[in-house]
Amino acid sequence: MSDQPNIKPSFGFRIPNDDDLADLLRLFRRCFHVDRSTESWKWRYQRNPNGNGHNTIAVTEHDQQVAAHYAGYPIVLRDSANHRRLTALHICDIMTAKEHRGVGRGPTSLMARTTDHFYTDHCTGKVAFNFGFNTASSKGFSLRFMGAQEIEDAPLWVTTASQLPQSSKGYRISRIDAIDPGSSAATQLDRFFERAAQHYGPLIERTSAWLNWRYLQPPKSNFKLFAAFSWGRMVGWGVFKQGPEGDLRWCDALTLPHHVECTRSLISAALSHIPNPNQPAQDRPRNITCWFSERPQWWARELHQMGFERRPEPHGIGMVCVPHQEADSVQLLKSAYYAWGDGDLA
Repeated sequence: MSDQPNIKPSFGFRIPNDDDLADLLRLFRRCFHVDRSTESWKWRYQRNPNGNGHNTIAVTEHDQQVAAHYAGYPIVLRDSANHRRLTALHICDIMTAKEHRGVGRGPTSLMARTTDHFYTDHCTGKVAFNFGFNTASSKGFSLRFMGAQEIEDAPLWVTTASQLPQSSKGYRISRIDAIDPGSSAATQLDRFFERAAQHYGPLIERTSAWLNWRYLQPPKSNFKLFAAFSWGRMVGWGVFKQGPEGDLRWCDALTLPHHVECTRSLISAALSHIPNPNQPAQDRPRNITCWFSERPQWWARELHQMGFERRPEPHGIGMVCVPHQEADSVQLLKSAYYAWGDGDLA
């Protein structure tokens, strides 16, 4: 037996620096059993067009090893009805080293203390609210100890390719592989967002810079962005990728209400361009899955008309919110339009 005394570790809390990156990536691997590359971490936390550096770590004071991490990346919410833009944080990569999960209980746990420091450093007086998509277990902790409020269950929709109505005629579909600042693609996407946003409730600003960062710039990204045009003018776009079981995952979309049927042509283009490695075309129909809020009503109506059905989310995932500067954050999100890609689980 060791004759060393069993001393409980003490912790410090601070914003991480580049020297902590290797330790953070090791902790991520231990907690989630997958590797995250240095480039992927830097993309998420150092290259966001809305701002960077929203991380807090707990470190053991005797050797400065990362024991816990709490982070978020900023989004801008457009609330056209009230002529305002709100900055919020999408919370992600919450993790605690296994050997430190027994430190404290509830509000005194290491994660709760890390979260308190995160709120002080990055949230209070600085952002409208935090939000995220939590599994049933982590949701309970957030609701009990972190001041979170529940918005709703994740809105999972499922259909099969064989159930889709015939693609609407009159739309030209184009794939967008790059969005360079100042390019024609960037200009078209930005102008289209300004036209479309007024037809939705609150929604994350889907500017060209955001779409480029969220879908086209991640290392090893397999997102595909398709745009629909009518008479030379952009009227809608959709983002798709191959799902883990060979399904087609529809991650994001924006259309004008009088051109909402262009989504059928967008899905058709995605089915043609994104392979299905797990089953030949002649086998059972390919599933198409998505998360979309049932707001606005004209959007939900089109989902139903295309044959999509609401299903329970198998992992009990739901959206939660922690209000900060914006007192009506919960009601705001309950009226918002959002998609799978508005979180980090798409």
